[in-house]
Amino acid sequence: MSIRRNLDQIAKHGFSQLLSKRVDQFGIDFWPTHYDSAKGTEVYIGDKKYIDLSISGIGACALGYANEYIDNAVIRQIKNGVASSLNSHLETQAAEKLLSHHKWADSVRFSKSGGEAMAIAVRMARSATGREKIGFCGYHGWHDWYLASNIGNKDNLNDHLLSNLDPTGVPTSLKGTSIPFKFDSIDSFLNLFDKYDATDYAAIVLEPARDKRADLNWLKFIKEFCQKNNIVLIFDEISSGFRATTGGIHKEHSVEPDLCVFAKALGNGFPISAIIGMSSIMLPGGNNFISSTNWTESSGLAAMIAVLDFYEENNVGRFINSFGEKWQNSISQIRTPLDVKISTKGIGGLSGWKINSQGDAFRTYFSYNALNKGYLVSNRLYPNYAMHEDHINQYAELMEESLRDFFEKGISLSQMGRIMPMGLNLIKDL
Repeated sequence: MSIRRNLDQIAKHGFSQLLSKRVDQFGIDFWPTHYDSAKGTEVYIGDKKYIDLSISGIGACALGYANEYIDNAVIRQIKNGVASSLNSHLETQAAEKLLSHHKWADSVRFSKSGGEAMAIAVRMARSATGREKIGFCGYHGWHDWYLASNIGNKDNLNDHLLSNLDPTGVPTSLKGTSIPFKFDSIDSFLNLFDKYDATDYAAIVLEPARDKRADLNWLKFIKEFCQKNNIVLIFDEISSGFRATTGGIHKEHSVEPDLCVFAKALGNGFPISAIIGMSSIMLPGGNNFISSTNWTESSGLAAMIAVLDFYEENNVGRFINSFGEKWQNSISQIRTPLDVKISTKGIGGLSGWKINSQGDAFRTYFSYNALNKGYLVSNRLYPNYAMHEDHINQYAELMEESLRDFFEKGISLSQMGRIMPMGLNLIKDL
């Protein structure tokens, strides 16, 4: 299996429109570039079957791949037509169903992806307040408003999931319009207002959970500050949404934002995203020009309604969170070689591990070794409803074996090709 792909091969077949699915995030010289079919937790490439114990479509397929209940709902809608000169009745049905889980909100806007939904939410906040500056914590996509933070200082986003993000193509006039602060730090949040007044800020944007759940006192402080200063509080639940509850993880924090954004698990792989909030913010005088043809396409709406039905019936959020916590516990009990320590991170539904020695090299070998045995793994596990507890044991056994091979047997690294760090690896470095 050990091959060395050249740059032309990688550029043509190994990169994707989503950073998290690029081959350099797993093993640039051995990781499969494409699949043929997927069902439940199984991924097929030709007649070769792999058990996927990794990122579940980067968190989008929370019910497993090709869930029949969701797929059948979409197929029915396809047969009825996914677009016409009129809007689908599913828009109202989907909006009412989503709002039934969020009593604090009264309006919904739909789009197709998380990044564009965040851009919509930021536009709404700026429109409603007449202000421009955005304070943020966490990762919120690729749009200009977010990458503007790195204009003049390319390190500003390094502590917000992805480092080395170049703002090339973002107008330099946006410099200073988006300013980061640290997760769970009230002092860092207040530093936003050292240079600019609170009345300069349209919105505060944050993820209520990523590597861990946000501290409740931190969320309450920010909420009260925003209310006092008429700043729109936006929760990005693109990743954390539906990982613990039917809806957002903020429901467990008892802190309600002004706007909340969902995507990923909302459609179980079908393209749909939603912004919910108060009409006083989302529709200020009806002046917001935010419009796109494919937002009215109804296959995603059909998927979303079916996903919400399935969650309500099966308490999927609780299963996913519990599964991830059990997986983390199994990782913490793995016998490791002397001086090697593995620690887990993340909420149950967005779990991961890190190792204190040769992290990138071991992660690459672990993926390589597991692939040879018919498993897709990395240092992250985003559980889905199609997984079962035997998968936890299988993952732990693969990890123990890989640890012995790597640290005790002195496995040759050359057979697995180049070792790449996770994150944005520039083409010139490949």
